Amino acid sequence: MKRLILIVTLCLTSLLLISIEIADELWLNAVKIKEQSAYIYPTTTNYHSLLKDKEGNVKYEIDIFLEHYEEDGEVVNRFVEGFSKEKPLTEKDQPVPRYLSTAVLMKKEGVFQSTISDDFKLSRLANETIDGKEYAKYEGSMRSWHEKREVKSVGFAWLDAETGVPFKLHLNIDPSSMMIKSLDATTYYSLSEEGYLTSDKLVTEIVVDIFFKKLYVTQTVTKRDFKKLGSEL
Repeated sequence: MKRLILIVTLCLTSLLLISIEIADELWLNAVKIKEQSAYIYPTTTNYHSLLKDKEGNVKYEIDIFLEHYEEDGEVVNRFVEGFSKEKPLTEKDQPVPRYLSTAVLMKKEGVFQSTISDDFKLSRLANETIDGKEYAKYEGSMRSWHEKREVKSVGFAWLDAETGVPFKLHLNIDPSSMMIKSLDATTYYSLSEEGYLTSDKLVTEIVVDIFFKKLYVTQTVTKRDFKKLGSEL
């Protein structure tokens, strides 16, 4: 369940201004920042998974803690500890891949692209103030392919209104599944002192329907203490 993750969300809005054919300067700054932040990895990750029924009763809950370190040009994953409601977990209970995929480290965020096309559409909305800070808000839709299957997604992105640094990305992906009824993901970003963009937290919410029973899955991935592969960031 926890591997069901992201890409872009949400509804129509009366704040929609215009559909842009060429990404504006602020958006291009976000694309540039994201590209410059390739090969950034966290040294610690916490996975918290929660499963509830429609009445809100907790059916399943676990916490997994990993460490990541560089070895021979690769990022190695190490299981630290894990907990469930019933008992402590071991790596045997929750096996993890030996390496953090280099492809994942270098991959640009799918929605942060500069070319507007039939597969990627972008609209600038009215600015929004969050906790006293002004952000430029965008609405977008994207079409991509995964294992020869078309994946459609829509969503919103919030950028610093002055610099274009991404602050938050909220995505809704069409699950194209009889069992999965909805899949939403929100990524929270920050900029390190060195100027690298880090995705500090990802919250994924999934609604599944199994034999006419609705279940609600929430996974929160929290990442800390980032480094750049091949350097002492």
